[in-house]
Amino acid sequence: MIVPRRAVVWAALVFGAVGTMGAQAPSALPIPAEEARVKDALAAGKADEALAALPSALDAREAQASLDPAAAAGAIDDLGAAVFEGTGGSDAAIAAAEGAFRRALALRTRAFGERGAETAKSFSTLSTFAYLRGRWDDAETWERRALEIRREALPAGDPGIAESLDGIGVVLVRQGRLADAEPLLTESVRIYSGATGVDPGKLLEAENSLAETYRQQDRLEDSERTFRSAIADAEKLGAPAAPLLARLQNNLGGLLKDEGNLAGAEDLTRRSLALREAAAEPDPADLSVGYLNLAEIYRLEGNAAEAEPLYLKSIELARKGLGPDHPDLATHLGQLAVLYRDTGRIDDARRLSDEALALLLRTLGPDHPLLAQALHDRGVLDTGAGRPAAALPRLRRALAIREKAFGRSNFEVAATLTELARAESAGDAAEKTRASANLARALSILDATSAYPETALDARVLRAELARRRGDTEAARADLTAAAAIVESLRPRAGGGEATRASFLAKHVEVYEGLVDLELSRGGLAAAFAWSERARGRVLLDQLASARVDLRQGIPEPRRSELKARETAARARLAEWQARTAALPSRDDLEPAVRQQRIEEAGRELAKAAAEVRRVDEESKNESTLWRSSSGGDPVDVDGVRRLLAPGERLYAYQIGTKGSWLIEIPGGASPAVFRRLAVGPAAAKELGLAAGPLTSAGLEKVLDGPAGLLAELERPPVPGFPDDTPKVLAALFEVLVPDTSRADWKSANGAVVIPDGPLARLPFEALMPRPGYWIDGGPAVRYSVSATVLRALAGRPPVPSSGGLLSVADPDYGAAGSSRWSRLPGTARESDLVAAAFRAKAPGVALALLRGADAREPAVRAALPGKRFVHLAVHGLVDSGRGDLLAALALAPSRAAAHGPEDDGLLQLFEIYELDLDSEVAVLSACATHAGTSVAGEGVFALSRGFLARGARRVVASQWAVDDASTATLVASFFESIAESSVAGRAADYPAALAAAKRAVRSDPATAAPFYWAPFVLTGLR
Repeated sequence: MIVPRRAVVWAALVFGAVGTMGAQAPSALPIPAEEARVKDALAAGKADEALAALPSALDAREAQASLDPAAAAGAIDDLGAAVFEGTGGSDAAIAAAEGAFRRALALRTRAFGERGAETAKSFSTLSTFAYLRGRWDDAETWERRALEIRREALPAGDPGIAESLDGIGVVLVRQGRLADAEPLLTESVRIYSGATGVDPGKLLEAENSLAETYRQQDRLEDSERTFRSAIADAEKLGAPAAPLLARLQNNLGGLLKDEGNLAGAEDLTRRSLALREAAAEPDPADLSVGYLNLAEIYRLEGNAAEAEPLYLKSIELARKGLGPDHPDLATHLGQLAVLYRDTGRIDDARRLSDEALALLLRTLGPDHPLLAQALHDRGVLDTGAGRPAAALPRLRRALAIREKAFGRSNFEVAATLTELARAESAGDAAEKTRASANLARALSILDATSAYPETALDARVLRAELARRRGDTEAARADLTAAAAIVESLRPRAGGGEATRASFLAKHVEVYEGLVDLELSRGGLAAAFAWSERARGRVLLDQLASARVDLRQGIPEPRRSELKARETAARARLAEWQARTAALPSRDDLEPAVRQQRIEEAGRELAKAAAEVRRVDEESKNESTLWRSSSGGDPVDVDGVRRLLAPGERLYAYQIGTKGSWLIEIPGGASPAVFRRLAVGPAAAKELGLAAGPLTSAGLEKVLDGPAGLLAELERPPVPGFPDDTPKVLAALFEVLVPDTSRADWKSANGAVVIPDGPLARLPFEALMPRPGYWIDGGPAVRYSVSATVLRALAGRPPVPSSGGLLSVADPDYGAAGSSRWSRLPGTARESDLVAAAFRAKAPGVALALLRGADAREPAVRAALPGKRFVHLAVHGLVDSGRGDLLAALALAPSRAAAHGPEDDGLLQLFEIYELDLDSEVAVLSACATHAGTSVAGEGVFALSRGFLARGARRVVASQWAVDDASTATLVASFFESIAESSVAGRAADYPAALAAAKRAVRSDPATAAPFYWAPFVLTGLR
């Protein structure tokens, strides 16, 4: 949307300047006392007083016409604009402002005649006034009158003519009349470029308008070139051009968004918003657009938590700045509705959609492009909510409006054709035929443009599904392959940080799922495995590729220093609010109600601080050329997997889909790889509470997740005498996940590499029950990885020096700073003693570094980690599922100093772990839930264990849930004893086998035989 001298909302189309309303050049005429009273009342917020004083002020200014009629008329325009903008846009203010503008028109007409060039200024002012109120037909009429006069009264190249051409062009674009607008805007730019002594901002405004028109015409290269040229010129003008620079950056950001370059769009949008916020008197309508556009970027990046408050703020400001009846308000309402649709809040989405549609119909009528957008969005909402029949008439109406406004080959038309086809695909055979035709037409448009690549992706996925239904697998394969190519091209531009990249790929995981299913259905195991690998662990691969690189290299100064300073401040604020939040529950000096209020306030501040830490990281990576180019390379193939496996070891790669699931088995030898379709048999179905048939992601989630799900049962200590159906469920799940045709090879395997998918990432396979007993009793030792390609990356690291020692951190003194935030862990001291004793007895040459009590502080741990071959951390593990992975941490001893920074606050957080200097054979995180966290489709779990793997550990042993102190001490000590024996014998340790033996040692004790005690610890990484 464009607002004169304000900003652009990408979903609509307002930009540039539409004539000039007020803001005349200063004159030598004295300011009447009556006018001073009006402005004083406005400054004091007394709208009624200002309106009451306005007539006298206008009389006083009109009395000055005998001295300088042009200056007097300009002063009257300024008064009208001040009243309109300073009194909240009430009906009385609108009437008063319009009266002032018409009075100025009458004055100019008397002084300069109806056809005088000075009189044309009033028509331009009235055009802008109509435009601001959403009366675009009136705006066009007034500005055409101004142009007619100026062409007659002024020389051919006069800037006044250019101003009217630009004004008309903007109005035409607002009405969707692009073909009519472009020649007018082109001529405006030509005139301004050739004129001398013209305000350079005028040319930039016209270029802004023309560039936005190019964008809507799908001339994206012309649009970007024009925007970038104008931005460069605006930057040279400095502070006076800041409002214009903000609009230009905003509009170029919209263009990059359309092309799928969210990282670039976010950077420009944030810069634009910062300029708006820095204005001496920020305009609420202008600010509303900045917040709306940044919210839209966050939504597209999958960051709903940060998007929603920005949407709400944009609506608040738009209501204040535009009033309740301006059509542009509908854009703000509609975009929040889209967010609610995307996050499943369907009722809220419908409510806002209804409000937006009613407003647009009331103010613009039934044929406007803005209404088409609202109808399009409502159609998408209805289709997604299972009401395609309700969606069809809205989408067809939106299509008709867009075809009329933009032409039949515009990318907006293609977007609606795609959604129309989606709704039609749920209908009968005739509707499905129409859907195929509409998709073909949409793709013919989208293939010819760089705009809306995700719409092209969606269209190809939908067309592939229709092809699969009619049995045309080759057509489906071609479309899904093309869709995957779009995903790959967009992923580096999807946004800066790990979470954004992971969310982007998760959003499109169905593309890879479909290709795996197609290839396996036709026997193409090698191709299916390659596609499966492309959907897994891509962000972790990026992290592995850039682990030793300063990602800020290449960011120019002063931006690099600015980002570093913001990061330091954000982390300090995060540490402060974490400490406050932790301390408040024990504040007995506060009344319960006051304490609870402060806890809630601290929680909100903590969330803000965490969001800023993540935001700075995202911005840094957005601007880092090194991060954008980081990649784990092409996926490993089947033969490459064989080379990664030990003789007799087997890799089990799971593909859990919405309609069916597969298992790919690759042996570490000459035996052929095989694949199995996973199915729930009648007996297993009864125990699992599922329908017999293909295993689906929904079915697996039903079994595993929820308060009564299998994972929740495994995480609870057993209660003697309490009925336990867990063994039956574990046995049935084993039958499904390891089909009977695979069991002979499974039984004889010399180790298993499990590549889980979806909810399986949280399941310890060793707890499955093949009957009799558990997997751990007689099955192969297990190691895990998010992908086989990650294993290849880990195997490619240089060997760890054999001279490295052991670091063991245990029993931190959490009360060292005077108040304890967590309970002491005396059992971990015993665990550390056992680990140290094992090395002293079995490998006395290994140097030991033991940090206990108050010495187990962050700085000491950071300093001790480099060069350690073995790492053992027996501390509290903290995972906040409500705030995601950002606040996951290992709790160390807090600083004893009164003043300390976040690097010594007692929390080694995941984002800090990503920066450690680490080069170890194994890191054992002997704490609660160190392998738990936010799970993202295709990427696995963002857990503390992941950070150690990314920073240099070849393998990590970590826990899936809260662990028992005594059994954990036995397990960890047994594990390290095996490692120490291998170390002194000079042979390579078999880490999975060592962990399996340690688990069996715990299980052999009747008191700790249940999976709760031994199953949570899993090994991720190399053998």
